[in-house]
Amino acid sequence: CAVAAALAKATKNGFQGFPVTTFVEFPDAEADFEPWELVPFALLGAACGLLGTLFCLGTRSLGRLRQRLFTKAKPRVCVRIAEVLAMAACLLLTCALTPVLWGCRPLAPDEAKVQEEDYVGRQVRGHCPEGEYSDLSTLVLQPKHAAIKALFTAKFEGGAHFSSFSLI
Repeated sequence: CAVAAALAKATKNGFQGFPVTTFVEFPDAEADFEPWELVPFALLGAACGLLGTLFCLGTRSLGRLRQRLFTKAKPRVCVRIAEVLAMAACLLLTCALTPVLWGCRPLAPDEAKVQEEDYVGRQVRGHCPEGEYSDLSTLVLQPKHAAIKALFTAKFEGGAHFSSFSLI
């Protein structure tokens, strides 16, 4: 990652120099954090590292199980097809049911008007009734490019926002 960041920094300056000031550039010039926020950042990083470790261990265990189950002598094509269908069903159910279980949040009808040059995003309604939105539906049920754009949007219609827990 460090090599890629350094190469990107050098490329951005046309290989004319390598400034180390502003090495990390935030898209929002107003973005700021307090020193105490480094503790939750570090804890979140450690938790994500542990989850990555568990993922790798699970993948290794599953790979070993599949090696014993699917051999060249017994390819078990029907079991492989059933495995793919079960994985697809689990993924689809997780993506569809998580926003439903998470619930809806009300939109503020009299949200103050923003300046015309500001971009105002729109949260996905999903399964929610009129006048409500689902921040998890915005992340899970949209195409990737729309979800990423929503993550970098500062203002939404009706005062909608992402809850901290939905981003984890």
